[in-house]
Amino acid sequence: MADAPERARHTVGRLGTIITCAAVLALLAPPRLLGLPNQPEHGAGLQATVPLAASETRKFQLGPGEHKNFLYEAVAQAAISISFVQTEEMLSVKWSSGGTLQVPRTNDAGLRSAIRFFLVPGEKTQETFDISCLHTHLSCAGTVTVSEARAAVPADANIAAHEQMLAEAEDIRRHGNETSWPVALEKFRTAAEFFQASGDGARRRAARTGDHPTGLLQNLQNVVPLRVVESCCFRRFSVCGMF
Repeated sequence: MADAPERARHTVGRLGTIITCAAVLALLAPPRLLGLPNQPEHGAGLQATVPLAASETRKFQLGPGEHKNFLYEAVAQAAISISFVQTEEMLSVKWSSGGTLQVPRTNDAGLRSAIRFFLVPGEKTQETFDISCLHTHLSCAGTVTVSEARAAVPADANIAAHEQMLAEAEDIRRHGNETSWPVALEKFRTAAEFFQASGDGARRRAARTGDHPTGLLQNLQNVVPLRVVESCCFRRFSVCGMF
């Protein structure tokens, strides 16, 4: 039987071998910055923010459930339009203006339809758009287009406000119930009358056909019980035949 010093030498030798193997495995492992989490797999989490500029068009692709962030540095008192056109599967956009999250907008009107944002900030702000692919198995794709910036006029604030009103109405349509649907109908009516009176043909057509993510009365009537439509639309608002 080996004496105590010899057993100690064998133990130290085995320990040294274990330490050496662990060091080699650490060196062969993929590098990762200290303190940062592992990089997400494809289709998970946010990617790097993509800056947008006036008079620019970009194409983008998203894996199932994937997100992409776009950032536009808005200039005070300048009007600009930003639209996201889906070319493959359904997109959703979460818009944050100056750090304040707005009502999300989802496009379910089919391919080549647009989610539009008309911006008229009163001060310099960061406008961020978190684009997500809503399909869990198929990839999404789209095009983001930024118009030319121009000096804002008083009427622009009204356009932006009524566009936001449509977004709020659509959000209520999606997530509300019989109690809140009349509120959505009132917002739809007010916005529709404004765009018809202002001669905004594109938004008026979008409201009628559902091309706009905040599709108007046709979309709402598909989900609102008939008794709610009758009482809130035909009897109270008289808006169903306005077109």
